[in-house]
Amino acid sequence: DGAGPNQVIMIHLGGIFKLHTVKLWKRTGTCCDSRYPGLHVYAQDDNRTTLIGVLSDVKFLYDLRVPDNVFASTVYVKTFQSHSVNLLEFQVFGSGPFARSEI
Repeated sequence: DGAGPNQVIMIHLGGIFKLHTVKLWKRTGTCCDSRYPGLHVYAQDDNRTTLIGVLSDVKFLYDLRVPDNVFASTVYVKTFQSHSVNLLEFQVFGSGPFARSEI
């Protein structure tokens, strides 16, 4: 598809949130199934980037539990392969927002 490595889908949360779950839904067709294994999911704030998970198989819904005490203002999905990232839906669940002094 002409895409290079390091393609990213990013969600800016609009504040700092304590995360507990990230859900990814794959597209309903099977044309892009080979693109899902190897996707990396990250949480990021100003001070650190945390790897939430690496997809290892193909399924319709990926339900990723976030480790305890992960605070982030951005969550993103990245591929290191030479193709685009194609998702049906990408949701982030948590609590907040928090001030920097509260975490």
